[in-house]
Amino acid sequence: MVRLRARGRFDLIGVFSGEGILSFILAFIFSFIGVQSSGDTDINPISTVAKASQIIFGGVSKGSGASEANGQRVNLVAGAVAGGAAAQATDMVGDLKTGHLLRAKPKVQFAAQLFGATIALFLAPGLFILFVAASPCIITGDDHCTYSAPSVAAWAAVAKVCIS
Repeated sequence: MVRLRARGRFDLIGVFSGEGILSFILAFIFSFIGVQSSGDTDINPISTVAKASQIIFGGVSKGSGASEANGQRVNLVAGAVAGGAAAQATDMVGDLKTGHLLRAKPKVQFAAQLFGATIALFLAPGLFILFVAASPCIITGDDHCTYSAPSVAAWAAVAKVCIS
């Protein structure tokens, strides 16, 4: 359960409510950038958008005097929100373009996307819990994890550089 403390900090992950609002505003702006870039070049700039958000939140964390661990956490959350929003917006616009080329009705496409998102809302957390139960090293960060995640190293490096 997420509860708001008196000073505006969420109990769940240690993010100020203002930082959360800023991450959603940046996600909204970066979604437009992702859609425009993907439309012009057919390249979705998820990583670039996420790193830009991380750089912005590096400054926010330094300015707020957050601890290094909390600053890195906020940095990673903000990057994930911006990158995820840009990815989803670009994918949905790509789906609409494909539907347009196939002469599908936009209302039907929107209903299908809404149906799929509703199912994923319940399915994704359950699959994540199942995956973590099978491989707890994903959460604990043990070095002897069977799954390599090279992208995680890049995200962590940017978070450390922005905070230190």
